[in-house]
Amino acid sequence: MANEFQITANTKGLWHMDGTAGTAAKKDNAEGTAALDITENTSPTSVTGFNGEADGAYGLGGTPTLRIDDNAAIKPASVTILIWCKWNNVSGTKVLLDKGNLGGDYAIFLDSGNIKYRIRTDSTDRTVDGGAFSDTASWHLFGLTYGSSELKGYLDDSQVGSTVAATGTYNSSTSNLLIGSTTSGANVMDGSVDELHIIDRVWTATEISNYYNSIVPLTITDGIKLGDIATAIKIAILSIVDGIKLGDIVTQVRIRVLNILDGIKFGDILPTLRFIWRGITRPSSSSWGDRTKPTTTWSNESHTTSSWTNRTKPQ
Repeated sequence: MANEFQITANTKGLWHMDGTAGTAAKKDNAEGTAALDITENTSPTSVTGFNGEADGAYGLGGTPTLRIDDNAAIKPASVTILIWCKWNNVSGTKVLLDKGNLGGDYAIFLDSGNIKYRIRTDSTDRTVDGGAFSDTASWHLFGLTYGSSELKGYLDDSQVGSTVAATGTYNSSTSNLLIGSTTSGANVMDGSVDELHIIDRVWTATEISNYYNSIVPLTITDGIKLGDIATAIKIAILSIVDGIKLGDIVTQVRIRVLNILDGIKFGDILPTLRFIWRGITRPSSSSWGDRTKPTTTWSNESHTTSSWTNRTKPQ
């Protein structure tokens, strides 16, 4: 699907986890190295993915875990690790992923209600404390980056915790990578996982934010993704603060609509706009405060033939 991770020149492993549990497609490493295909332990299930795709993720409630055998590709000296997860239980110590029993190559785990990101250099654990995490209702993107002697942790589109100095030599062990427990099988998580991506380059905060904010799982007519055209509009609308005129917002919406790739008909965009505006409560005339309700929504906008170049003008 378009809102899944895509293979890049620096991808070392990419697991979409789509399909029925137990099938080759479910376990496949999309990057192509068959030695990195997933091994399922104790019968994990197939559940709906982070993007709403049926059977698009693994359910790891209880004892099931996933294993990726040790390989040079999954322990690069500079690394970005990104994975989607929806937790069912966040109490105690529960491991999202681990290579080395929380003291080897790297790990992302919950510890007494805090999300933590760990890497090991010069035989010393370097850990980012990402702060309290308690959500068991929604999917979240968890990310770890290590390079240039720095370790960073990410939650969704933002860095969390402080950057930790990780000087010295990166510890490269022969441990397998476990998803859902430590390498030895302890501290099993209860939740669902989707879309693991390992990259041998440090993604910037902007790259991680851009990826996260491109995700809108709903689709509209003719297969056009809401995320393809609505993200900027949604941000403009949801970022309203006192003193901004409704006319200003409409202008932002118009700009984003007219900047859509050539070839998309305006009629295709309208269902998206209707979807967005239906979710907004229109205040009564007495509650407009110091906002100005425009008399003509599209005032000061011209709709000449030339402004619709390469676009289909609606009837």
